[in-house]
Amino acid sequence: MDLLNGASIGRVVLSLNCIPVALPVNLVVLDGDVVFATDRGSKLDAAVQGNVVSVQVDDIDRIYHTGWSVLVTGVAELLSDPRDVERARRLPLQPWAPGPHPFYVRVPSTVVSGRRITLGPQTMKMAVEVEVAVLGPEGSGQFEWQGDELLADSGNPGQALDQHGA
Repeated sequence: MDLLNGASIGRVVLSLNCIPVALPVNLVVLDGDVVFATDRGSKLDAAVQGNVVSVQVDDIDRIYHTGWSVLVTGVAELLSDPRDVERARRLPLQPWAPGPHPFYVRVPSTVVSGRRITLGPQTMKMAVEVEVAVLGPEGSGQFEWQGDELLADSGNPGQALDQHGA
């Protein structure tokens, strides 16, 4: 749940006529549950009808091939208690979509699952290759490796490279 606390964008996954749909939302965590603001439509309908929905949040690093993903599943509920609505209004929740978002939906953290992909030796080698390739026209683009360590550009042997390609 710690990963969710810093998240502000995710996807609400719900069923429309038995077809799964993932819709982007701006979100916050309130008392361990996901909360988002919405207007009339399928997300509000899911909350009013008490449907089971999931909220998926992730963060990835395309260079290092690392990241995490968290999936929260629960019965969606419309916040209707005036105290809960007032607390939700004071949250740092800024919908990007235009128009009013007067309704607040809570997805209780009934089931929480996730995955984290961390930096490993093979990932580091691939990441260094990508970073060096992005750096530009110096040398031939051919590199010499010793194990997982990048030594030099073989087209420019006098140029030693550290692990960030500099």
